[in-house]
Amino acid sequence: MPTLKYSIINYLCHLLFYINSFPIVLSFSGIFGSSFSLAAETIVIRYGLFEQSVAVDDIRKYEETQQVSADLASLLDYLSPKQQQKLLEVLQIKIPLDIVAMNKLVTSETGEKFLNFVALAIARSDNAGIQALRSAILLGAKAPKGLGIISFLEAYPSERIVVNLPVALEMLEKSGWLNEEIDINESCIYIIPK
Repeated sequence: MPTLKYSIINYLCHLLFYINSFPIVLSFSGIFGSSFSLAAETIVIRYGLFEQSVAVDDIRKYEETQQVSADLASLLDYLSPKQQQKLLEVLQIKIPLDIVAMNKLVTSETGEKFLNFVALAIARSDNAGIQALRSAILLGAKAPKGLGIISFLEAYPSERIVVNLPVALEMLEKSGWLNEEIDINESCIYIIPK
């Protein structure tokens, strides 16, 4: 039986890989702004010079009501029906986590290695990628229902979160996350409240 620390790291891996793969597997996109706000308003996917973006509000509406905006529809077209269903399931996962324990985890050696790995796929014009991820995880975990993709995005300290598609796809390939058969719920069984 996995330890709680292992389970939380496993969930964070899943969460951040889906944050990366959402724009990644969906489409290609953009550039990371240097302006700081309290929440990401847009996810931008960069593939070379090509960019595509979708508003975080559109993602929230999709998660809550399954209504799809035009921008989101153009991204969802890149996914198979199974991948679209998996994405919706992942968007709906919210896990209440202890902030003190999360802080210890994301500042641990293992947490630092994980954040360094994930930060490679998020394009920034500064060197604050790891700090931004750590902040978004900790602030996102304070959301009333717990940490999820939407609460992570709403806590990300920039107006835009830009995913470097080639790097993210390489990470997903190495991790096996491009396999449609992976069951996110099975991986998170030890920390998802019943």
